[in-house]
Amino acid sequence: KGAYTREARNIARIAVQSGCSEEQTGRMITGIAEVMGYKVSESEVMSRHTVSRAVQEGGLGAQMQAAVEWRGADGASWIVVSSDGTSHRHENYEAQCVTHLAPKSYHGDATVLVPKTRTLGVHTTTDHSSKTQLQSMKQTIGNICQVYNESPLARSSDTLVREVDFAAKITGMNSDHAEDQKKMAQYVHEWSKSASLFLLGEKALEEKTAEEFVGLVAGALLTKIEAVGGQDVWESMSDDQRLGHHGDMLLGLKETIGSAFYETLPDVQKRAVDLFIWVGCCMHKEMNSVKGGNTAMMAWWAANQVPGPILLPNKFNAANLTHLTNLSDASTPAEKRALEGSTCGGVKATSIAGLLLNHKDDKKGLQDTYVLWFYKVLGYATYFPDTSNTRFQSHCAAATVLILHTLLHREFLEMIKNGKKDRSGFTNLERNLYEALDDIATLTELAVLVLYVQIISHPYMHIVRGEGVNALDLGPLHRDVRDHLQKIISNPDLVLSPHATYETACLYGEDWETPAVIVRVQEMAPCLPHLRPILVAFCEGALKTWHCFSAEFVEGGAIYSATSEERQRAYAPATNDACEGALGSTRIMLRDKPRLSEHKRNTMYMHRRNDTAQFMTTLSDEDHHYFMQAAREHESSGAEHSRKMELVNAREETARVLVMKDGEKMQKGKDRKARLKSADFILTPEALDKLSGKVVAQLNLQINKWLASSLKHLVKKKKKDMKRREHMLSELKEVLNCYSKLPELEQQSLFNEEPSNEHGLTPVTGNDNHEDELQYESEIE
Repeated sequence: KGAYTREARNIARIAVQSGCSEEQTGRMITGIAEVMGYKVSESEVMSRHTVSRAVQEGGLGAQMQAAVEWRGADGASWIVVSSDGTSHRHENYEAQCVTHLAPKSYHGDATVLVPKTRTLGVHTTTDHSSKTQLQSMKQTIGNICQVYNESPLARSSDTLVREVDFAAKITGMNSDHAEDQKKMAQYVHEWSKSASLFLLGEKALEEKTAEEFVGLVAGALLTKIEAVGGQDVWESMSDDQRLGHHGDMLLGLKETIGSAFYETLPDVQKRAVDLFIWVGCCMHKEMNSVKGGNTAMMAWWAANQVPGPILLPNKFNAANLTHLTNLSDASTPAEKRALEGSTCGGVKATSIAGLLLNHKDDKKGLQDTYVLWFYKVLGYATYFPDTSNTRFQSHCAAATVLILHTLLHREFLEMIKNGKKDRSGFTNLERNLYEALDDIATLTELAVLVLYVQIISHPYMHIVRGEGVNALDLGPLHRDVRDHLQKIISNPDLVLSPHATYETACLYGEDWETPAVIVRVQEMAPCLPHLRPILVAFCEGALKTWHCFSAEFVEGGAIYSATSEERQRAYAPATNDACEGALGSTRIMLRDKPRLSEHKRNTMYMHRRNDTAQFMTTLSDEDHHYFMQAAREHESSGAEHSRKMELVNAREETARVLVMKDGEKMQKGKDRKARLKSADFILTPEALDKLSGKVVAQLNLQINKWLASSLKHLVKKKKKDMKRREHMLSELKEVLNCYSKLPELEQQSLFNEEPSNEHGLTPVTGNDNHEDELQYESEIE
């Protein structure tokens, strides 16, 4: 009878995190106990409800752990935040992580601190804006502070953890290079600076005498009363309203005093307060360098008037192009659309191969047949790289496989074609891949992808994925990458010579990651006449991208100017893998357990990723009882229902606002059309000169009437160049001069038409840029 022990509840958490259902966890624990010789009665089997509560207690333990690692002078002296976002089934998800000093292990000496990255979960947001992301992070931090501040541990240690204390310790941010993340970094910096000034003001107020303190507060209160409308308005407010204004007044007072105190600090202390460094994820740098190189490589063919890779159209475009002996003969609108909507090249070939051989939808593609056939041929199981999903280096990895086993892939596709009972031959996808692997230009691009990943990508990743690497120390690495690319551009024989070795070809002289594929490329090189210029073009495009995506390391920048101590205080992981991994795990959990609440999902993930089980062994029984009580309260709070309603309400509000704006825009269009219709054309220069009153408005109306007519081509200047009265008058006279030279029939057309809507409400049209990918996916049976 009574509650299960903390050890039993921990076993339940481990079982659920390992994949056991909450329903069966009690039976599993009972089975283990019986194997060990313990007799467990039916009434003692842990119920699903108890297991669920135990899981939630683990999440509360993870929140407690985070607060303990941040709190006071004994906690982290600096914090670097990171975030990333994605969408899943039309909802936004934001991953949040922090990096700071934390115990190397809670088993043994917990005073040994090392940089650790802790996940704060993945949370739904109403939109993907930077401000919303920041608010979500603040809410997460606030929840963590609340869990700690209400705990027995906080009471026994007489400590509190506040959101402002957390914010003041932020010294940097790590993220990808998206604009919303860079803007988020600006908001985080402002939040951190504001918190630091608040704490400086708080400290300065504590040092004031009672008389000085009362005087400052009284002055600030009088200012607040005047700001809200005076004494009468103040006295008419409720107690709660006045209390809220009191809080705002104290907050503003502390920040004001803190700002004044900050100005008195020595430059060294100001620099410490101001420290904030953003750094981009190194994996995104490498990924974008491949994209930049591929763009330059694809552009080289046309720029040098050399026939490029064969076109790889989807089945709908192929139906419009298959009868043409020469693609340049495309003449009908359907043929031209098909030609413009079709792409080609090495990356297109790897994308098709990914859809065909390792589709993200398990019900589509040839993946199992592919694995079994290659197992027979090669003697070991091989899985085609996952280009069907977004994966780092998947296209370069796919190019490696295709180059290494070009003939085997063609043989495999022939086997698939010959094995069809209906003798239908290749599908469009199969034919595209089969022909691409026999096309010299496409193979050239694949070979270049292979060379780049061997000489740059793999050596680079070995460094950035090393243990304990601080991204802020990688300025020399990125300089060396750029220098090495320049060497290859200047002398491609470092890579292409039959006698080339990894000592000269690879960054830092590292060994080939896949020596066999280098041998294969050298064997193919005599049959690839444009390999050299294509490699140079790719490296030039990659070099340009490296310059762009390593801009935070430039001389004179924040990282370059930081001391070694400051770089250590703003220690950031070299990659944003923690957030990327959290988003990936969330997708899997949402797919496998779609009814799992957000709180429980984050509970399970944080407990597992943050090594919370170790931390919870250091807590007292009183703290564990607090977790049990808090879990029950959260379960009955209806928080998950409130979260869902917040998302729905936000969607409805967004729709309402957009509909209202559309209505306003449509009404403006109607009003404008009515104004144009009510006004007559002024067709003589003399009449223009005699205008009086609001002349500029009348001239602008005349210009708008001409622009809305079928003779709008007579207006040569753009409206932005006709802001002054004399400019409008001059242009209108020039229009009248051109008008007077038109045939009479064309002049009369001006009076037989309705005002055009071209400069009113513009209709919204769809975007079919992704038609190609969607149609490719639909081809897989």
